[in-house]
Amino acid sequence: MSEPARVLHARLHLLDRQVVRESDDRLLCKVDDLEVQPGDRPYVTAILSGPLALGPRLGGLPGWLMTETGPPRSGGRSGPGRTASR
Repeated sequence: MSEPARVLHARLHLLDRQVVRESDDRLLCKVDDLEVQPGDRPYVTAILSGPLALGPRLGGLPGWLMTETGPPRSGGRSGPGRTASR
């Protein structure tokens, strides 16, 4: 039987925290926003990072400046960095 999912308060436990690679404890990024699957029991489907994820969360002029004037994404991709959950 599978274990129940861990319940977290996103703003308290996830946002603005460092993402660390388990194999070598290397810091990869900060959690700037979350992609959430809605429903009776919403769950996090991906961690979003970078100015394109943080800007909308900040809002106002600072948020707009982050999303509109941030550095271009490598490989021609648009949108925030995305790390999918397993």
